[in-house]
Amino acid sequence: MDKMISKTTTTPRVFHPFLLAVHPVLFLYAQNADLVPWTELLAPVCIAVLLVAGMWLGLWLLSNNRAKSALLISIAWLLFFSYGHIRNVVVTLVPSGLHLARSQYLLPLLGLIFALTVFCVLRTRRKLAGLTRFLNITAVFLLVIAIAQIGYGHLTRYDTSQLARLQLSANMTPDEMPDIYYIILDGYARADMLEEMYNYDNSGFLEELKKRSFFIAEESRPNYCMTVLSLASSLNLTYLDSLAERVGQDSRDRSPVQAMLWDHAVARNLRKLGYQYVVFESCCSITDRAVADIYATPGWSPRQLGKALLRLTPVPFLLHLLARPLAGSQYARHRGRLLFTFDHLADFAGLAQPVFVFAHILAPHPPFVFDEHGQPVNPQRPFTYSDGQDFIRDGGTAEEYVTNYRRQLVFVNQKVLHAVDDILSGSTRPAVIILQGDHGTRLHLDWEDISKTYFKEPFSILNAYRLPDESDPELYGNISPVNTFRVVFNCYFDAGLPLLPDRSYYCRWKRPYEFVDVTDYLSGE
Repeated sequence: MDKMISKTTTTPRVFHPFLLAVHPVLFLYAQNADLVPWTELLAPVCIAVLLVAGMWLGLWLLSNNRAKSALLISIAWLLFFSYGHIRNVVVTLVPSGLHLARSQYLLPLLGLIFALTVFCVLRTRRKLAGLTRFLNITAVFLLVIAIAQIGYGHLTRYDTSQLARLQLSANMTPDEMPDIYYIILDGYARADMLEEMYNYDNSGFLEELKKRSFFIAEESRPNYCMTVLSLASSLNLTYLDSLAERVGQDSRDRSPVQAMLWDHAVARNLRKLGYQYVVFESCCSITDRAVADIYATPGWSPRQLGKALLRLTPVPFLLHLLARPLAGSQYARHRGRLLFTFDHLADFAGLAQPVFVFAHILAPHPPFVFDEHGQPVNPQRPFTYSDGQDFIRDGGTAEEYVTNYRRQLVFVNQKVLHAVDDILSGSTRPAVIILQGDHGTRLHLDWEDISKTYFKEPFSILNAYRLPDESDPELYGNISPVNTFRVVFNCYFDAGLPLLPDRSYYCRWKRPYEFVDVTDYLSGE
């Protein structure tokens, strides 16, 4: 009996590899729970557990030592997912850090550290019972912290039941109700800005839209320069001042505004009239979690959480180094998703019920994956959605941004016109079509220093409306997105909503509710 007690006390259970395997997933989700739906946790967690289980079993069979094999797996996993964090620290704190943090230097260094660790672990004659207990306790502690952060975020999530309940009346049959298409072309700049900064004359495209009965708001500005704020405002027909007061200007928690976007007033009120809500996948969790009746998707691909996890590891560099065709696979999937949306926007025009179709198209916003003829472009860097100054931080240049934005815009224009024609030819009822940028280009926007931002650039957007059978819609040259559905609802559903003043607000990335009104500054320009 004494021997049995001694044995159990010196050989504790080993479970730290599994807890440490899921910790990077939970930790990253906890930091971004306001932007990412919890369902994105499932695939990465399952993959992490299965990978660690397979690696541990193989190493255990080879070494015939449970504790040592578990220790090596945990160290390897931590180093693997620390790669991105170490790289960021080196870039930030070390002079010439960007050069030192390049993968061809950093990866061999981490490999050497792991090799020395393997040598020391395999050579030691210690039982490692104390270290195993320490790692078990540490893993549990880290996991509890991450789960507590996630739980707190969900418990304090904003209640969308506070959003507007509108009095809409439809004095028409379902066949007479218009289909409504709200097409967000992410980062699509206004014509004057395209000419000023990108040396591109967009008048040909705008004239084609006018031939299709579009009204072009030639002086339109977004209400906010951040996608989640801009769309939460337009889809709830309101500014976000009351939300900022409720959560506090110092808050970094995006979940309240995210909730306003996932379950918004436009879809909720149209559903009451018998509309079906169709959402196209953008692979951007800001809009992909919308509460939809129909979710249009080209097929499975890694979600934002999965892509963010991969960017913490050396995987993008290794794929680029060992298999260049695979390195471009994310760009290929992004191209496929954009083409799927453009090519299938008209698929829902013939449904028995009227439809509200929402498509958040991540173009002409980076990454730039098409040239002007629609031919593939594969940037020679890991896949990201980085825009503006972040685009340059991640290895791009201002010249590349300007050139490739212009080329991708030309192709986007072609696809938009084809999609509009398909909608109009396939529609059995009137088709309301809104083409809108959520913000302009952001090459000269500084997320942390208002004095370094050229406001006219991010606050200049395409804003085009097709409102059929309306002789006198409330449209004007500088209408902003907050009034978009006020006009639509007034035209077709007798909502009687007053139009709001058209204001524009800057905010910092880390302080999304600290609004700075820049309307007068923009008007002064």
